[in-house]
Amino acid sequence: MRSTNKLDRWSPPLTRQRSLADVGPATGSVWIVRHGERVDVVNPDWLVTAERPHDPPLTEFGCAQAAATGEYLLGLGDRVDFVYTSPFLRCVQTASAIARGLGGVPLRVEPGLCEWLNSDWFEANDNPMDAEMGTSKLKRVADTLGVRIDTSYRPLFDSAGRAVASRASKAAAGETSYQREVAFPESSDEAIGRYTTTLAHLRELTPHAVLVTHGYGVWRMSEWLVAHEITEDCGYCSATRVRRFRNLRGEEPWRCDVLAYDAHLDTLEQTGVVAPLGVRAKG
Repeated sequence: MRSTNKLDRWSPPLTRQRSLADVGPATGSVWIVRHGERVDVVNPDWLVTAERPHDPPLTEFGCAQAAATGEYLLGLGDRVDFVYTSPFLRCVQTASAIARGLGGVPLRVEPGLCEWLNSDWFEANDNPMDAEMGTSKLKRVADTLGVRIDTSYRPLFDSAGRAVASRASKAAAGETSYQREVAFPESSDEAIGRYTTTLAHLRELTPHAVLVTHGYGVWRMSEWLVAHEITEDCGYCSATRVRRFRNLRGEEPWRCDVLAYDAHLDTLEQTGVVAPLGVRAKG
């Protein structure tokens, strides 16, 4: 059965008890969502013949989880201008399902949301952030899933290999590239810095958005938001929300009011299909 630990199941009231004289509508609402169930966790044999073993897709159940998450977010009525996603396939699939559920919100690919590129998960000479994760290929994937990728978006981060090529191209054209590089291999501190920098940047760039990332990213960004250690798992398609309001004294700081919520997936279990939760250690 799925985990029922307090983090997976806990969500504070979506509406705080505030006086209407003190606060107006939310001026920002950003959701952080983990991707759905990945195929290699359920079927390890998939790795034997996989062309890209480091980039597994979702299972059918994972696709259903993602679709349910899109429906859940639509039902809440929060404004969403863009869905930002890690370039890993499982996240693009999850983000696409959420975008469809929200009525066709466009996607933006942000490498700053990618998996933690640590040496225990990836071979030293096999950078998963290669040309195969370029926007052109992901656009084709998104097209088959019925959503649109905003190709005009300039990401905050890029992979080391593509960033070097980008700098060389821009230098030849007399331009300057200001993109940050995703280190490979990447230490835990580097990954934490990347995730929190990306979150801080995106919530100011697009105050009404959904960010789709990996288990480690959700975990570390959630810790940063609530300012204390989180020891429980952040399950597949769990959703965390950070919002800000404007009051009579001006704009309030961002506050986390929903943490790793996944009760919207309960109806999937009622069909008799049970999906094992992935562990936080690899997302």
